[in-house]
Amino acid sequence: MHAELEKLLELETIEREVARLRGEIASLPRRVSDIETRLAAVNAEVDRGHKALKDIESVRRRQEGDIQDLQRKVSKYRDQIQGPGRRDQLCRAGNSHHRG
Repeated sequence: MHAELEKLLELETIEREVARLRGEIASLPRRVSDIETRLAAVNAEVDRGHKALKDIESVRRRQEGDIQDLQRKVSKYRDQIQGPGRRDQLCRAGNSHHRG
């Protein structure tokens, strides 16, 4: 009789484990759905981040181009101001206004 009691206790333990595992298996579809929902949200955030990065890179390239254009203009005007004979031209232009 003692052996039968031990077997019944072991059977009860096994049945509890089976019930726990069945509950866990039953919850898996909901858990998978929750994970898929979170994954979709993360993927959407990553996509928004990629788009924002592309937009920022585009703005940066445009601004770098603007800077290069301005640097060329500054260099051109500097060359005009510092060019040979420029000082004489400015002096003559100043004197011609006073003759009027």
